[in-house]
Amino acid sequence: MNKEAPKLLLVDDNPDNRFVLQQVICQYLPQCEVLAAGNTREGLAAAATLELDGALIDMQMPGMDGIEMCRRLKTEEATARIPVILMTAHHSTPELRAQGLEAGADDFIVRPIDNLELIARIKTILRLKRAEDTLRATNLDLTKLVDQKTSALRDYQKAVEGSQDLVVTVNTQYVYTVANDAFLKYHGLERNEVVGCSVSEVLGEGVFAEIKPQLDRCLAGEIVQAERSRSYRKLGQRYLETRYSPIMGAGGEIEGVVGIIRDITEHKQAEEALRKSQKKFKSLSHQFQTLLDGIPDALLLLSQELKVVWGNRGFAAHMHQEPDAISGQYCFQLWSGRSAPCQDCPAQECFRSGEAQETTHTAADGRIWGVKVFPLKDQNGKVRNVIKFSTDITEKIKLREEATRASRLASLGELSAGVAHEINNPNAVILLNAPLLMAAWPDMAPILEAHYRENGDFLLGRLAYSELKEEIPHLLAEMFDGAKRVKRIVEDLKDFARPDDFVIQEVIDLNVAVQAAVRLTANTLKKSTNRFVSAYGDRLPRIRGNFQRLEQVAVNLIVNACQALSDKNRAIYLTTLFDEARGKVVLEVRDEGGGIPPENLPHLTDPFFTTKRKIGGTGLGLSVSAHIVKEHGGSLDFISSPGEGTTASVTLPIFQEAENQ
Repeated sequence: MNKEAPKLLLVDDNPDNRFVLQQVICQYLPQCEVLAAGNTREGLAAAATLELDGALIDMQMPGMDGIEMCRRLKTEEATARIPVILMTAHHSTPELRAQGLEAGADDFIVRPIDNLELIARIKTILRLKRAEDTLRATNLDLTKLVDQKTSALRDYQKAVEGSQDLVVTVNTQYVYTVANDAFLKYHGLERNEVVGCSVSEVLGEGVFAEIKPQLDRCLAGEIVQAERSRSYRKLGQRYLETRYSPIMGAGGEIEGVVGIIRDITEHKQAEEALRKSQKKFKSLSHQFQTLLDGIPDALLLLSQELKVVWGNRGFAAHMHQEPDAISGQYCFQLWSGRSAPCQDCPAQECFRSGEAQETTHTAADGRIWGVKVFPLKDQNGKVRNVIKFSTDITEKIKLREEATRASRLASLGELSAGVAHEINNPNAVILLNAPLLMAAWPDMAPILEAHYRENGDFLLGRLAYSELKEEIPHLLAEMFDGAKRVKRIVEDLKDFARPDDFVIQEVIDLNVAVQAAVRLTANTLKKSTNRFVSAYGDRLPRIRGNFQRLEQVAVNLIVNACQALSDKNRAIYLTTLFDEARGKVVLEVRDEGGGIPPENLPHLTDPFFTTKRKIGGTGLGLSVSAHIVKEHGGSLDFISSPGEGTTASVTLPIFQEAENQ
């Protein structure tokens, strides 16, 4: 497996959840390759054929749920070492999580998922997987080293008598054939009491039963190493390290076992004391280092002169410097390029007051930082240093604003649906009756005219007939046209408020949808411009969506471009292309109209925002179009300057064949 490109498996039956999680992981961990599966069976199939570094599995899915998939992964040898994060709903019970732990889950994350928490948990399982792989490789290396030393040991069998270690050999009948002086002295026995005697006779049945499985493994060709503790009458409690290696005959057959036994009591005691000390130190060091380098935000320790004592990797990355290079520099130089402390500096106020400070700071590049400063005091209560913690909250603020706007649009959509329904019924009566009155007027007019000639002028609807008779046809026509305009507005309101229930599972050629839109708007284009230029990209990748809805978007953009032109000599350019760098299909509609003022650009897709109200614009066309594009996983963007025309760009994700496999 390529360790430079970790593979993550994402299993979720909700395509929207999969899309959002893929986008978040790709944004924060671009080095990772994310493989998605729509159900647990697809996930198990992918895990069986791919070498994965981790899996994110939705706990609640129809059919086989995420817990059962986790259990199957952990019971198969090929997939047992894949770290698993189970994604749970906010209402999941402790019992359900306990089932996940019993199934072998390594971690949980609760919906709604926080992006930073998700990335931190993914990084954790990736680090654990790398550590486990490294440990296995190290164990293999150690095994090879043991084999080499065992081979060398056979060449030094003559030197065993001079060894301080206890050395014995045992044949296949568990009878001692060699015992060096150190072994005899250790057990207080003579050589004739050991050599030629069985292990059970020398050490006792209990000890023999304990070590026999190790001897059997060695006689089967294994090198066996073990530690055990025994109590001796003269020596007391001792720790022994035993290594059994097979003795190979000239023909390659195993003739017995050589055992090298070392008293490691003093070493074990010193090692245990050192291990406790090292464990405590490593734990503190690891926690501290993880706290510093695992935090993506900027973390600084500042002196009273506002110099950087140390900074974490997150701060160094934001400053595009190496961590070692930032120490000794002034905080205000690094953050703002200033030669003096910033006005209302929270660090200075923290040193002065001895209390934590919190503020926001807008950087020169437009990013917004949330800044918190905490004092570090000595035994006398004096602030010696401060910790400055800065978080980039630009996206959080944007997301908060977007959430507020989305909430307003949702409320507006509900209101629009109700208003459209209430208006449509009385307006239908007008549309039904107005044509009847218009058809009846030519029959009524001669009767009224005869009455006028015979009896003179008279009042009709509190107005003189002589004044009203010419206006009545126009009034009826205006009433009918107004009702039709109300109907169009109601239809736009319905489109705006329509639930997201249309099918977007078709595989579509964008060129075909756009060409259909061009045919539908051919008459409008002909009346608006003599210079309509279209360029359709060759062999565009297919997209997944709804043909009629995308056609509607193209129609809206073309009609808007036509309405922007001041005369027929100005051009409209329509282009489709494939943006390979982003993996997106793009539709661009550019006009040579008057352009859009900068203050209007952010509001183009707001419901009911229009600069064409005098000519019948409702301000819903682009709102509906933006809504459709968003539901297709794309974006609708505008570039415009007054006097330089406008370019509308629709960007849509391509259809991935792997999604259906």
